[in-house]
Amino acid sequence: MCGAVVALDVGTKTVGMAYSPAGVRSCVPIQTLQRSPSVRRDLGLLSEVLKARSAEMVVVGLPLMPDGSEGERAQMVQAFVARLRGFVRIPIVFQDERYTSFAASEIISAEKYDNSADIHSISAVLILEDYLTMRGEALGSDTA
Repeated sequence: MCGAVVALDVGTKTVGMAYSPAGVRSCVPIQTLQRSPSVRRDLGLLSEVLKARSAEMVVVGLPLMPDGSEGERAQMVQAFVARLRGFVRIPIVFQDERYTSFAASEIISAEKYDNSADIHSISAVLILEDYLTMRGEALGSDTA
């Protein structure tokens, strides 16, 4: 099991966030940052969240095209992450996030999360769950 991980769902207007604490095999939505005209300000706020959560890694959803290629949105996310790397000194990895926004809207409409969660933070939860599952870290289990 890795340490605390924060996942980001980066958009042009928002950054959804989710969190998996060290030693805990679950993911929770934490907040959605409303992007400002200042990318530097946004990166500073994200850096503060990562420090407050003692994050040892960041997982960023990469919005690939249905065929797996990179479009404009993926390039925008990669540019954002390139700048984020200047603010934090922890590993940042990408996770394919195709269809997470659709799945998040389905989850919200099924009312599986309370009203404080939004589509962006739920998308970040799904990104983080996918990443942890790929690493072989079963969610919801207390045994290693």
